[in-house]
Amino acid sequence: MVLLVDDDGASLALMAASLERLGLRILAATDGEKALEVLRTNPSVDLVISDVDMPVMDGLELLRRMRQSEGLADLPVIFCSGNDDIQTMQKASAYGCTRYLVKPIHAEVFAEEVTAVLGHRTSMVKSP
Repeated sequence: MVLLVDDDGASLALMAASLERLGLRILAATDGEKALEVLRTNPSVDLVISDVDMPVMDGLELLRRMRQSEGLADLPVIFCSGNDDIQTMQKASAYGCTRYLVKPIHAEVFAEEVTAVLGHRTSMVKSP
């Protein structure tokens, strides 16, 4: 299951459509605070895909809080953002972002990145 976090409905719809074509189940939230609520009530989330710039709680704060939470610390996070500021990208990396994709993102690239991250997570889970 994948949690999409974005305050832009059009971006959510496009990402959801791409993920559904991959056969993935999707949950959605419009900001980091709501995303944390969803994560606390849905332990079956395998991946978070989030925008960076959002109201209430931005993606960087969401990621920071996830990394401080025992149950969420290792959950992969892909940022999909129009924010291509190097300092923001460096901060995301320092906080433990799995991938940082700059919008607009071609649907095939998006699908490849998601598949790669989920495939890596699956192989990590199956390892003895």
